[in-house]
Amino acid sequence: VEERARARVAPEMRAEIVIDNGAGAGATNRMSPRAAVALLRALASDLARDGKDLTAVLPVSGIDPGTLEQRVPESRGIVVGKTGTYGSLGASALAGALSTPRRGVVFFAVLNHGLAVPDARARQDAFVRALAAATEAQPWPYTTPMSSPYLEAEVQ
Repeated sequence: VEERARARVAPEMRAEIVIDNGAGAGATNRMSPRAAVALLRALASDLARDGKDLTAVLPVSGIDPGTLEQRVPESRGIVVGKTGTYGSLGASALAGALSTPRRGVVFFAVLNHGLAVPDARARQDAFVRALAAATEAQPWPYTTPMSSPYLEAEVQ
């Protein structure tokens, strides 16, 4: 996982990604916010080649079930991203993107360590609110699929 992630970022950022356990439990797992943003940008670029955006693979706040469902509830659909939590007083992260009229897609990452998870999430949400206001972010053009895509899969 580390090797593949490092291959997707600029050489000067590769040392900012250290993954010794893909489940997040490794004692030395580390990633800088700028490396997290670089990985999101790489994912967005890969998706764009197939005519898709991040909403095709990541949850949208206030719409999709999961950890973003109740985040920044007054701004439904504003964030597409990924959360991560390890322990109750360990690590908490929110990395994602906002859709803005003047700046296009604005990527961000907030990675907290050593804070109680509720406090970290409150700070992350405050950051997202401020960023959304500053960039005049708009909800992503997205609706919840009527059925899960895996139900439509066929074995060939």
